Amino acid sequence: MQSSLLKIFLLSLLSLGVSSGHTVEQLFLSLEKAGRHLELEVTFDAAYSLEELRNDPTSPQPPREWLLGCTEEEHRQIRNGAEAYLRESIRLQLGEHNLTYQVSFPDYAHSPPDFPTLLNGGAYLRAYITSELPAAQLGEVTISIRSGERPDFIIAIKEDEQTNYLVVEPEQSATLYNITSSGEVKNLTPSIMAVLWLGYRHVIPKGLDHILFILGLFLMARKWQPLVSQSLIFTLAHSISLGLAASGVFHVQQWPGAWLIEPLIAFSIAVIAVENIFYQKAGSRRLIVVFILGLIHGLGFAGSLGALLQKDGSWLITLAAANIGVELAQISLLAVAWCLTIKWWNSKSYNRFRIGASIIIATIGLWWTIERIIT
Repeated sequence: MQSSLLKIFLLSLLSLGVSSGHTVEQLFLSLEKAGRHLELEVTFDAAYSLEELRNDPTSPQPPREWLLGCTEEEHRQIRNGAEAYLRESIRLQLGEHNLTYQVSFPDYAHSPPDFPTLLNGGAYLRAYITSELPAAQLGEVTISIRSGERPDFIIAIKEDEQTNYLVVEPEQSATLYNITSSGEVKNLTPSIMAVLWLGYRHVIPKGLDHILFILGLFLMARKWQPLVSQSLIFTLAHSISLGLAASGVFHVQQWPGAWLIEPLIAFSIAVIAVENIFYQKAGSRRLIVVFILGLIHGLGFAGSLGALLQKDGSWLITLAAANIGVELAQISLLAVAWCLTIKWWNSKSYNRFRIGASIIIATIGLWWTIERIIT
């Protein structure tokens, strides 16, 4: 049993090594107008507008400077590609009736274009999706995301000065609002729990590098108190750096070395794993290391939640919900690892496994570091 578990785990790690870590993929929308006139604002990742970038998982997200430097012809291709992708991905319905909609790009109303500046410094443009609903029809207005290799669509719905969210995955539908028989518009307000779920999925199943980092924490010492302490310290640290970036205290995208954040996240995996080879007790030194590495991870987290936090007036609530989700996912990973090693951890074979797994995790972390530097 132990031998089989060892083989399965090591093969799983090796399969992760052929990937290039993770980029949490999502597009952000905001419901601006609800009623007979429907308006959604999309914060569109420009990489999805070009087929060569969209279909290359190893391609890094282009920076805002790249978008600003495009020629008129390149901008035309980006707009056409963005509209085609949105129409290919999104279906709007009133009851059982499909709605036609228009797509426009307000950033191009200015010369030069006025593109949004987000926390990660990525290339984004705004798109408006608008539709005029038939006067005689009633029922739920829904959005559906078609199947395929698509990101999650995060939809902000504002009501009474509060913002809540829908997370719509490929092949799923969600209700935006309801038009009643009296003609009133009734928002079926979603819950902030959607953001908590988004934070959870940032780790499980989307965050391969985050998963390896947490497994690296587990492999030093199988004791609940140091494990939970490390997990909480890590979450606290990336909450601080993400919060500072979201609040505008510092602007990550303006740092000359901002491109090093993703390689440093990969390198942090190797650091934790190498420590496991030489130490078997998680003391104060380990907590300091985890805290410093957590600050770096928070800057990377800003890249995946930048648009979400900038759209939300009560961003502290959103930030807290997302990080609670991340912490719950980390605890889930630790609990699974704990259960799988209940009858094994105190044996000599487990120690050999612990060292071997740490070596493989360190190797994967170094591989990702080099890969992210050269790409």
